[in-house]
Amino acid sequence: MTDNGKIMKDQVFLLYLGVTLVCAFSVMASYDTSVWIMESAPAFIGLFFLLSLTAKGVRLPAFLHAVFIFHAFVLVIGGIFSYPRVPFFNPDDFLGQTLGWTRNNYDKLGHFMQGFTPYLACRQLLVAKGVTHKGAFPMFLAVSVSMAVSAVYELIEYATLIYSVEGAEDFVGAQGDPFDTQKDILWAFIGALTAMVLWFRYKWRNIPRISVES
Repeated sequence: MTDNGKIMKDQVFLLYLGVTLVCAFSVMASYDTSVWIMESAPAFIGLFFLLSLTAKGVRLPAFLHAVFIFHAFVLVIGGIFSYPRVPFFNPDDFLGQTLGWTRNNYDKLGHFMQGFTPYLACRQLLVAKGVTHKGAFPMFLAVSVSMAVSAVYELIEYATLIYSVEGAEDFVGAQGDPFDTQKDILWAFIGALTAMVLWFRYKWRNIPRISVES
């Protein structure tokens, strides 16, 4: 391993470790600890996985690091306030009044990222495996993975309601909308399609394959 490679690996590891600690301490500012745990758990699972990859010397494009960290913060912010209570997204806030919202729509950002991030992660994995960029199969597979992630998350929300888990109503965040589940999946689909368009627009398909430092 080169000195530059080692420095980069150590810097990325410390970055993820710092983000993980910041997210962990956010529990002290949370509206409800049980809601924070349920909303933030996926962020910590992802961060610990990325920490393990970094420790093994796996190098990812800088853009993916930024997307992963942003997604983690989206989840943790939702955990701190609970999705129906996140500031600036309420109907009586400036954004809500401007767009004519009748509910807090922060959860839509969360579900958008739920499609956006898995798509890019899957596409990057296909690049690492040397899968060709030609044809529709890589796009179809990445979108399918994103939708599967969204579907599993909705099933988890359903289970919390069925078993009356503490904080389930805030965790689901339906806010009285009978079509909330369908809209959540739609926003994940929009996120995946957006990632697909950006992938080609900025030619991320030509980024180097994932490499492991030795």
